[in-house]
Amino acid sequence: MYTDTLPAQVQKLQDKAEALHRKNYLLSKGIDLQTSSQLAFQFPAAIGRREDLRHMPNDYCRSSLFTARNNKQPRKNMLRTKLFHLHDVEILYTGFELRAVDDELVWMQLVHYAKDVDLGSTFEFNLTQLLHDLNWPRSGSAYLRLRECISRLRATEVLVTNKKAYGVSGSFSMLEYDSLNDEKGDQHTYYVRMNPKIMLLFAGNLFTSHNWDAYKTLSPAARRLVDYVSSHKTPLPLSVENFVNLCGVDMDSAARARSFAKAKCQELKNNGWVADIFVENDRIHCLKAAVKDRNCLPA
Repeated sequence: MYTDTLPAQVQKLQDKAEALHRKNYLLSKGIDLQTSSQLAFQFPAAIGRREDLRHMPNDYCRSSLFTARNNKQPRKNMLRTKLFHLHDVEILYTGFELRAVDDELVWMQLVHYAKDVDLGSTFEFNLTQLLHDLNWPRSGSAYLRLRECISRLRATEVLVTNKKAYGVSGSFSMLEYDSLNDEKGDQHTYYVRMNPKIMLLFAGNLFTSHNWDAYKTLSPAARRLVDYVSSHKTPLPLSVENFVNLCGVDMDSAARARSFAKAKCQELKNNGWVADIFVENDRIHCLKAAVKDRNCLPA
């Protein structure tokens, strides 16, 4: 009898210890889930209610979760695949490859919808509203594209490991949902839930805020570079190789990778995202714009 119950007792203690570890981490960041279970509570008062901003966890900014691969290339189907990350963080990903051109923008907009409800609670939107907020055209193909994005985001499992910060997080899907169909039988109204564990990614201001209108105009690869620059107070030089890895793209030569990086640097400079940015000795060097001129908030 004793041997039968021991494993369950051990597991219960392990679960209790992990829950305590998580709670202590959040409390160290000034977060009490009993009183601040909404994502908006994690945002400083100056940005918490701003409608012009969208937010991305720094661990996602510095990884290849949303790739910039060509849409003509089939999406990879991954099973506990270790994604590229610049720092001491491991992300194991299961699901179809997510891309910056559409999945990233849809997810960021859904996080915006979710920020004022208790995490794990349901919020509602319809596809026409989402198309408007993304500035996508209202067409049959756009509606289909949105449905595919939402399905991909649901069919995911993300496991983020950062032992230095908060231990091993439980895995979770990017979102969960139920839906209602329109008169044609197509999904149109969605009832979405964000897993409460997403709080761990935003806790302690560990996120980057972008001007939404400006961010949407950037190419997918330029957004990967903006995420890197914006998620660091003082960005260190980034190797061209690591930039290519952040984008999740394949380059057949160093010369092509260098040309790719230079083009994205020029795009950021032309759009006023940085004061200066250039490639020298296969490293990207950047000077952030003055605060008043930035399209993102300081890291």
